[in-house]
Amino acid sequence: MDSWIVVTTARQIDGELVLVKLEKGFTSEQKANELMHQLQKNYMNHEGPKEIFITTEYGSVSCYCVASVMNVMIDLGDK
Repeated sequence: MDSWIVVTTARQIDGELVLVKLEKGFTSEQKANELMHQLQKNYMNHEGPKEIFITTEYGSVSCYCVASVMNVMIDLGDK
């Protein structure tokens, strides 16, 4: 079964830290794209990417974020 997962990737601006968050999974590609576009609006402004602060075990980290959709095949087993 085809599924789509919305993923947010955050890259530390002044460092090497990369954070990945699986936001939500869908059986509809259209619904996944709608969420991705909604999230992407939070990560961008008219000048480009916004600086987003994320709290981690290392403290507050300033990042640039991007949302994307990944297609995943789910094996439901033999029924």
